[in-house]
Amino acid sequence: MLDLKVHRKFNTLKFCAKFINLAKAIPPKPRPPAKHRKI
Repeated sequence: MLDLKVHRKFNTLKFCAKFINLAKAIPPKPRPPAKHRKI
C-alpha cells in the first residue's frame, strides 16, 4: 500500500515537472487567471 502511494506521488511530481517545463518552453502570453483552474 505504501509503495503504491509513494509511486503515485512520484508520478504526480514527474507530471508536475513536465507541465512546468512545458509552460516554460511556451513564451508567456497575457492570459486570464482561469488557466490555473484547469489543473
